[in-house]
Amino acid sequence: MDKTILKNFAVNSRNKLIEDTIYRLSLLGITEDEIQDPIEADGMQTFQIGGTNFSIYDDDINKRKEIIEDIESKGFNNFVEEVAYTWFNRIIAIRYMEVNNYLPTKTRVLSSETAGKIEPDILTDALDIDLDYTQEEKELIFKL
Repeated sequence: MDKTILKNFAVNSRNKLIEDTIYRLSLLGITEDEIQDPIEADGMQTFQIGGTNFSIYDDDINKRKEIIEDIESKGFNNFVEEVAYTWFNRIIAIRYMEVNNYLPTKTRVLSSETAGKIEPDILTDALDIDLDYTQEEKELIFKL
């Protein structure tokens, strides 16, 4: 069995997840070189990144504080590696579960059973899946 394809997939996926994690952190004013102090007003925090303002609210403010604590204790690169590793494992687990029909809803999360369909089945079936959504969650799903 030629494992080169699998190895290349894993390495490329890891690199992509690391890049994406670094980008998402930068939108929170967090880079390897600095952690920006946010502009706080009306229950939100705003960061200016490259001339564009990015704002966070409510629980996201507390999550950012937790991220900063983790980065300060583990180091930026170790934190990024851990996040990328965790997401890689989660995505692979979901894919395994969906192709083996282990997902409780039997609805594909990362792909579609319909040939040629680009978006995952869960996007088109989101409101019809019985996952005990609150009304607020249903509205958010519809909005997204």
